[in-house]
Amino acid sequence: MNRRTVLVSIGAGTTGLAGCLGALDSTDCEPTGDETTFEDAMAFVDEPGMTAPRLSVRGTIVAFSVRGLILEDPTGVARISTGLEYEFDTDRLELGDCVSGDVSLSKRSTWDNQMPILRVRLDRFERDGSTETPDVDRFDGISPPDASFDIDFDSEIGSSTTTVTLTHDGGETVDPTDLFVCYGPEREEVRRPTLDQTTIDSWEDLAGSSEGVSAGDAVSVDLPNDTNGTLLWRSGLGWNTQLRGFAV
Repeated sequence: MNRRTVLVSIGAGTTGLAGCLGALDSTDCEPTGDETTFEDAMAFVDEPGMTAPRLSVRGTIVAFSVRGLILEDPTGVARISTGLEYEFDTDRLELGDCVSGDVSLSKRSTWDNQMPILRVRLDRFERDGSTETPDVDRFDGISPPDASFDIDFDSEIGSSTTTVTLTHDGGETVDPTDLFVCYGPEREEVRRPTLDQTTIDSWEDLAGSSEGVSAGDAVSVDLPNDTNGTLLWRSGLGWNTQLRGFAV
């Protein structure tokens, strides 16, 4: 099934149509008082109630990814997508554009990726101008590694802990300083831990080596049973991607 295109609006209440966007004023692209910063969005991960809180956000497009757009506001970055049936009209969007929209926060994906993962609501997504002197070059050419990882679990009968071993299973070599094993307290304590409740161990520290991670390389960590975890790739610019998730 073909994905349908989300046409970006030009300013408030104007539906985007085919053709040139035209010039829009430059803007600092900072969230307004009614909009949620990406840093504050993380606080909703462990909030009770709605499983997908609705928020309004504003940010600068700093990268296009296979999963949507990477936006940056003064507090950090977030990934915004349209879901499975729609896609952004990237012919009408450029790096440095300031966009705003109503979104829903995916709690699970946000924790898995350790960054806000947002799904835009189709009734409002607007291009509000171009950010003055946008610093987007540092994101150029940066993308998650094309590598796969396998996970093994080892636990003795009656033990309250499990040894989790993550092994590079093929693909390109990855810098160990870009890989992190993240895990939270037991699920009985909290279903989805916040950043403050999450332990983050670097692959470099776990392996005791700064050599590139290639096929066959592995690290292990002992975790309490009933623990959620994720193997995370971090770009160094705040753009994170989950490579593997696991539950002990």
